[in-house]
Amino acid sequence: MDMERIHIYESDDAGSIAKLEYAFVDSRFGEVLTACDDIGLCFAGFVTDGRGRALDELRTRFPHAELAENANAAADVFGETDSIHIAGSRFRRNIWKTLLKVGKGSTVTYAQLAAMAGVPRAVRAAASAVASNPISVVVPCHRVVRSDGTTGQYYWGADLKRRLLEYEKSDGL
Repeated sequence: MDMERIHIYESDDAGSIAKLEYAFVDSRFGEVLTACDDIGLCFAGFVTDGRGRALDELRTRFPHAELAENANAAADVFGETDSIHIAGSRFRRNIWKTLLKVGKGSTVTYAQLAAMAGVPRAVRAAASAVASNPISVVVPCHRVVRSDGTTGQYYWGADLKRRLLEYEKSDGL
């Protein structure tokens, strides 16, 4: 995925997004729920506990959005996504945009990520932003590891995180 080609649109509050079109798509790593507004991809999350739970997560993250299923709105999160719409606090958007700079097959620690984002003392807050990333894989939160080099946690499971990293290192994604 060519991160330099992605257009990034930002807003302060996910609650301000009024309508989302969503689709479930298959990937080599399992099913993914994607959701787009009229600007771009707002959400991409793995379906690990059923579609109902995935939709509940989407509703929680975008509480005021009207949801409409639309298979044509499916984003290719492992291919070419043209634009993303990241909604969150200025701090979180900064961390998520910094994640886009971590190259495929590379990893950084939470401390390194915080330093790259210009907030070297905010390691815990950076970790919290990573954990709340709404656009999995495209905003590559799986590339952040613990300071001892171990994989660490991932919202959709440590095993999936390990598989994503191994795949990227083998020249995938």
